[in-house]
Amino acid sequence: MANQTTEPSPRKQAAARKAAGAAYPFRCCVICGLQIEASLTVAHLDHHAGNNDPGNLAYKCGTHHWMYDCGLYQIAAIKMLRTHWQETKGVPDHKPRMKDAGAKAARKRDYRREGKESRGKTRRSEGSCSPLKPSEGRLSKRSSRHWSECRSAASPDHKADKGTAARLRIVGA
Repeated sequence: MANQTTEPSPRKQAAARKAAGAAYPFRCCVICGLQIEASLTVAHLDHHAGNNDPGNLAYKCGTHHWMYDCGLYQIAAIKMLRTHWQETKGVPDHKPRMKDAGAKAARKRDYRREGKESRGKTRRSEGSCSPLKPSEGRLSKRSSRHWSECRSAASPDHKADKGTAARLRIVGA
C-alpha cells in the first residue's frame, strides 16, 4: 500500500462565521448566554474545520469553546442549548418553574399573617380558644371558624385543644 497521508481540510473561519450568522441570528454563547460578539467564536462540533454545515456550528465564548474541545460537553447538549437560545432570544422564561408561584406566595403570606396575628394578641393558656368574636377583631377565616366551632361545641368557658370541636361533633352526632 502506498503511504497515504490525509491533509487536514482547509480552515475557512470566515465562511463558518457567515454560515453560523445566517442559520443562527441570535448570537450568544450556547452554554452561558454571553452576548458580547467580540468574545464569541464559532465552534465546529465535529472538530473538522472545513465542515461549515450550519448543524455543525455553534457560537461559544472562549472558555466554553475550550471546555467543549476538551470533551466536557456532549454534542447533543450543545445542539439542545443552541436551539433553546435561538427560540428564547435571551429572554428568560420562568413559566415552567414558576407556574404556581403566585398561589404558593399567597398561601405563604396568609400563613405568616396568621402567625403574626396570633403573636400580637395576649398569651393564653395552651389550648384555650380566643375570647374575641370574629366581629370584634381581625381574625382570619380559619380562626373565626375555630372560634365558632369551639363556642358552639360546649359551655361558654370551654377550653379546646386542636381537634376537640371535631371530636365533640362526632360524639354529639
